[in-house]
Amino acid sequence: MWEKLFRSLLQQDNLLVGISELSQMVDVSPRQLRYWEEKGFISAKTSENCARRYQLPMVIKVQLIKHYLDDGYTLSSAAEKAQEQMREVKRTRRILLKTFKQKIQLEEQLLAIDLGDFDETGAQRLYMIFNEETEESKYVLLEQGQSIQVYYKK
Repeated sequence: MWEKLFRSLLQQDNLLVGISELSQMVDVSPRQLRYWEEKGFISAKTSENCARRYQLPMVIKVQLIKHYLDDGYTLSSAAEKAQEQMREVKRTRRILLKTFKQKIQLEEQLLAIDLGDFDETGAQRLYMIFNEETEESKYVLLEQGQSIQVYYKK
């Protein structure tokens, strides 16, 4: 169930945020957001009543633009850097969708993520073990058929 939810969240951009909510979230005035839209740096979906709605990727892009502006970049430079970051977000999202196979809870604070076959032969499987308490991760390569739970208990 969790795996389906995770994949669904990665695939969808259904979250819609109004201009007022976005303005409050990122501390940018609605007027500025409309200006950025006029200049083509961001875009919104418009509903029947002409209300602007921003999808999740655009919310992230607005936050990035704001971050770069706060760091001293010009608006066009900030938007360009934000667009580069958004390409990386999109690429990372595709990689996660392709590689994520299963989540396995090993202990209360220890989580294993099955990243699938290590190579095309399918002889080995790669897992990432993440400690939620320390936020450290390590990778484990197991022979096909070996259980991560059994490996971890050794």
